[in-house]
Amino acid sequence: MKHVATLLFIFCLAQMSRAHEEISVEQNINQPIDKPEIQSGWNVHLIHCETDSAFNIAIVTDESYEHAATETPLCNLSQTTLTILENKTLPTGTVVEPKGNMKFKEIKIGERSVVKANRINTSCPITCKDDFIKIEQGARLHVGSLNIIGGPSIRVMDKGIFTVDTLMGADNANIFLFGGTFEYSTNLTQGEVTASEFQRPESTPFTHRQTKKIVNDTVNGVIVVKESVKKWNGAISLGLSAGFRLDQGPKDFSSPFQNNGVFSLALPLYTSFRLSPHWKIDAGLQYSFNYRFMAHQLVLNEEGLKIIDGQTPIRQNTMTNSYIGIPVALSRNIGKLDGENIAVDLFFGHTLSGRLWTLSPCNNHEGSHSDKANHLLNPWKIEIGISLNTSALGIIHGVRIFTNLLPEFKKEYAKEHFKTIGFGFKL
Repeated sequence: MKHVATLLFIFCLAQMSRAHEEISVEQNINQPIDKPEIQSGWNVHLIHCETDSAFNIAIVTDESYEHAATETPLCNLSQTTLTILENKTLPTGTVVEPKGNMKFKEIKIGERSVVKANRINTSCPITCKDDFIKIEQGARLHVGSLNIIGGPSIRVMDKGIFTVDTLMGADNANIFLFGGTFEYSTNLTQGEVTASEFQRPESTPFTHRQTKKIVNDTVNGVIVVKESVKKWNGAISLGLSAGFRLDQGPKDFSSPFQNNGVFSLALPLYTSFRLSPHWKIDAGLQYSFNYRFMAHQLVLNEEGLKIIDGQTPIRQNTMTNSYIGIPVALSRNIGKLDGENIAVDLFFGHTLSGRLWTLSPCNNHEGSHSDKANHLLNPWKIEIGISLNTSALGIIHGVRIFTNLLPEFKKEYAKEHFKTIGFGFKL
């Protein structure tokens, strides 16, 4: 009985071993590829073969998944771009092995993918693309031997990891870390690595940097340079926003300050300061212009505005006023791209000019003129707004709601402080 139990145990163990035997389901690609794109769900082994100009690709899995592996759509090939599709059928981490001459112009590794390569040769004869290798959020790339030609740029996103065991070639590899990690082994033999750390979203990286070199003697002459970015990006930008305030005026319709709406235009010249990966503040200089459609026929004198409705010749009155001041905006990123944010802004302005314009449309424009109206205006303006900014609306880059916290006219002329609320678009 004891011998029978032992034989049964050995038989079961053999069956278990057989059940977990690995098999390879191959698909041939009989042409070179310049750009592999690897989507999530696989454990990819890029196997370099010096003599192979074409590529073979295989799913390595347990034999119990042989049928599923055979039926699984593995990749798409478009010209010289090979896309290894997301694994939605086999267990996460199933191994995929592309075999061929690993000489690429660009590599893209999707979110949460794990990729190992025994050797990769870069192919950047003059200038490399910004992203020779792009490692998306949470992805990993481990290269045994990286041969750098032409100064490749490698971008590692949030929680991504890029590891190199051996570095070859005389050129410099530029690694941009956006919340990612660069790891290297002590057997790096030659070459130079520049690791730039950016505490912000990936688009439009800051151009002004404070550089600090850290030389590790155990790396056999390889200099690892870490760069910390300044909070100020050093760029000056010009903006444009237009808005309209509808039916904002005194409750008393007999007031000469009653209007049929106000058109607003703002031209800010500003620069940005990064407070954290998600927060930034913009500040600068802004010109603001208001064009007010008055509801009554008016005349202007030192005592203020006087209504003269019903008099001839018929006249139309509009009022303009402009400000110069300092805009300050605090914004919080809400999307993956820079520029997708929600912002609160303040504008501290001082009056430049104010005029009452008179037009006589039924008199062939004779007698049309303007009168200086600075004495009617409050010299100060504090405007507050809230905006949602995005580049997904084409020419419109944001929508904004705003109001002026101060009365626009002096109390001795406009007895009532009427509120103004406007809606605008950032262009």
